[in-house]
Amino acid sequence: MAKEGMRKSGNPNAVENWVAKQKSKALHIGTYEAAIENMLRQLDTQRQVETQYYLYRVNLHQTSIVTPGVNQEPKSILGDMTLPELGLTPEGIYRYINQFEDEGSISLAIGKEAIASVQRITIPLLPDTSSLSKKIERELDAAETRKPQSQQDVLETIRKRPLMTNPYEETAQNLWDELSQSLPERLRPKFCRARDPRIRDEGNEAYSKVLPAA
Repeated sequence: MAKEGMRKSGNPNAVENWVAKQKSKALHIGTYEAAIENMLRQLDTQRQVETQYYLYRVNLHQTSIVTPGVNQEPKSILGDMTLPELGLTPEGIYRYINQFEDEGSISLAIGKEAIASVQRITIPLLPDTSSLSKKIERELDAAETRKPQSQQDVLETIRKRPLMTNPYEETAQNLWDELSQSLPERLRPKFCRARDPRIRDEGNEAYSKVLPAA
């Protein structure tokens, strides 16, 4: 569909030009921490909860050309920059200070010819049979049996119905908060936001929304 749209744009070389630009984009590599933060961001904003994620260990050619100094992070809506925009050759390496993921660390924008080898490492998924998975399942099952309770608030008379608690959602949030305690403090909010959104759509949330008028 995208190809057809480009071909109908009036530019007979639109698809080829797009492909050439994509191939000229710099590749971004950084620290382990930056990779994990990038994964959490995708889980939060793109909801790729069933995606298998991988870490990539990259070895660079010793003969690669490194631009002098450490630069500010390239500005782009999607973080995409072409090699010419960065003044790089396909063997080039551009160092910059990461402002968003593992803030303050040094990341690299590189041409693909700078890469000597790549090792792919699977990030393991937590098995459903693990003790931690079973603990989470038990607590959420128990929360599903608890009825929501009325909460007094200043808008209750305007709303004409009480504001209700949601034991299922509250338990899920508490579980994720507990899990997040093993992470650095700055990562905890990202980890909690990245949890599977289906958890918020299960259990007794309906009690909180469908109530008879007072």
